[in-house]
Amino acid sequence: MAMLGLRRGSSFFCRPRSFRGRPPATCAFAKVAMDGNRLDSTVIVSRERHLELVRAELEYLATLPPHRVSMREVFDCLEPALSAKMIMKHVPIRFAVTMRMIENLEGWSKVPELVSRYWQLTRFYEMLLSVGNQPIDLRDFTSVVKEMRVRGRGSLKRVILGMFKLCCDSPKADRDAIDKWLNKLLVLRIGHNMLADQHVACTSVDDGGLGSPTGIIDLRCDVVKVCEEAALEASLSCQKQYGRLPTYTVGNYRAGSRTQLQDSPCIFTYIPTHLRFILLELFQNGFKATLDNAAQDHDDDLRRRPLQISVCRDDRRILIRIRDRGQGIPPGMGEGIWSYMQWCASHQDGKDQKDRRRALFGGGLPLCRQLARYLGGDIEIRSYPGYGTDAVLFLPRLDSELVERELQAEDVTGSCSDGWG
Repeated sequence: MAMLGLRRGSSFFCRPRSFRGRPPATCAFAKVAMDGNRLDSTVIVSRERHLELVRAELEYLATLPPHRVSMREVFDCLEPALSAKMIMKHVPIRFAVTMRMIENLEGWSKVPELVSRYWQLTRFYEMLLSVGNQPIDLRDFTSVVKEMRVRGRGSLKRVILGMFKLCCDSPKADRDAIDKWLNKLLVLRIGHNMLADQHVACTSVDDGGLGSPTGIIDLRCDVVKVCEEAALEASLSCQKQYGRLPTYTVGNYRAGSRTQLQDSPCIFTYIPTHLRFILLELFQNGFKATLDNAAQDHDDDLRRRPLQISVCRDDRRILIRIRDRGQGIPPGMGEGIWSYMQWCASHQDGKDQKDRRRALFGGGLPLCRQLARYLGGDIEIRSYPGYGTDAVLFLPRLDSELVERELQAEDVTGSCSDGWG
């Protein structure tokens, strides 16, 4: 059986012909130029050799720096062919770097959650290659992108739990190093998910997409409206879970105005699904803290503790302050609210309902902060013991600041060597 070697830095590399389901015992490869154009030869290789070629190519891609994605670049990919090209250019590198980060973890091969994610990314790469030949068939390509997004659901939680197991099994484990590792992983993940979602959103319905004129980006995202909708959803969710309906107020302010604004939308360009996700977590945390500390069976006391949501802005940025009357962050928690390990603690057995609820406090905060920071924003938390907590979400309004934060050289190596392994 003929074999085709892979040469790093050469003018061609291998892409398997499209296959569905489990790959066959043999795979057909086509020579493809680096610009994506198909050359004239096809070679049949064994499944084992195919995996060797894929691994070699992923090893090479892992040496390349991930491209920093900006909001402008995502918006400029409104043509499905362009978004598909951007996915093929940048997403495989993010897969490969993530796999390298996993490989650099001591003992990762003994953790099922990490092994599963490692091979899942390998499979995702194969799936992309199976539909990446030029010219790209948009229907097939979009179908693969959607399938990857569906299969990837829940993988972040599994990886976090896997890191928790790795931490518990290693006497050298440094939880700060683990949190830094997970933050790096999340930056890579947000980037490839954003590119995938933009492609599906801007692709026509006939080709399996949503047919959105601007994709996942809303050029006139109204922060006040998103806050009101998210606050209502979070409030009703708390009522369903705890049997009591927390209250809230939404204030609207602008630099230079002496009074609160009425019926004045706060407009900027952003991804509303990202904003809604962050706000739901912040609102739910505030509502839970309020419910835990308000007098039981006294709705008057609960009404005197509304969650105060203030939307403030000037020409450069938007600030959303969420103030609760929940007595502040529980003693001893401190910086633990930014730890993914805190999220894991809420999933451990042997805790009663109150302990599990307390452990869950802030469980999604590190994820939300990374999501805010991804495009130039941030989240700050300040606790006032005996009174409550302020959470402030910062969002940039200028296109020049809506850029993925830069990954440093040590970020892409994925090492957790600081006190661990």
